[in-house]
Amino acid sequence: MTDEHERWLAQAVEFARTRRYDEAREYAIRVIREDGRNPKALWIVASATSSLNERRNALKALLRVQPENMHARKMLD
Repeated sequence: MTDEHERWLAQAVEFARTRRYDEAREYAIRVIREDGRNPKALWIVASATSSLNERRNALKALLRVQPENMHARKMLD
């Protein structure tokens, strides 16, 4: 992960913490565009989106990267 990705993810986490979910999602998607297998970014998108389809896609991608992730599996179910 690049320093830029780490900054974007830190910003996404801060936005999510303050319930600014649209901004959190935007920063996480920046990371995913460059690193589609980043589990933290995928989790943020799944958690911050209001779109069920986008949430499902992010969770499926996350489970391809981390098949043992029980939180993602439970959220998908």
